[in-house]
Amino acid sequence: MFRKIIKKFTNSFLSESAEEKQKRINLTKEHFRKGQICRDEKDFKNAVLHFEEAIRLDPEDWLAYDEIAYWLADKLNEPERGLNYAKKAMELVPRKITNNYIAILDTIGWCHFNLGQFEKAKKYFEEAIKLQDFSDSFWVLRIYHLLAVYEKTENFQGAKELYKKIE
Repeated sequence: MFRKIIKKFTNSFLSESAEEKQKRINLTKEHFRKGQICRDEKDFKNAVLHFEEAIRLDPEDWLAYDEIAYWLADKLNEPERGLNYAKKAMELVPRKITNNYIAILDTIGWCHFNLGQFEKAKKYFEEAIKLQDFSDSFWVLRIYHLLAVYEKTENFQGAKELYKKIE
């Protein structure tokens, strides 16, 4: 059954005209933008719906998977569902684009954190920070996430050591 669905889906892409493909790409971008607007307006449920529609139109859109994962874990109290989206994003992200890979490591960590799996979360946050380019403006969020783990696990020594690294 699954193979039939994949074959049908693949064939629809192969048989798609250039015009149809461009319409699909434009519609994907439109839903992604609407998701961003909803996210910025703190309408996370509708943001997720738009990002899911972007994925339906383009199942290779790793960034939409990552957006859904983060907001499910952070704002919609569905970290387990978010973790599934984050894992899919990790499968799809180009490894050559390091900051994107790091962002997904952080998202996976945040899903684990919100599931109460602090040791797993710590592993992902530490890996993200180890790879982090500190010119990326999101490094502060990753530090915050790791500090949240240290607080929950009462690892005050870890927090002190992290602080010394970033001084």
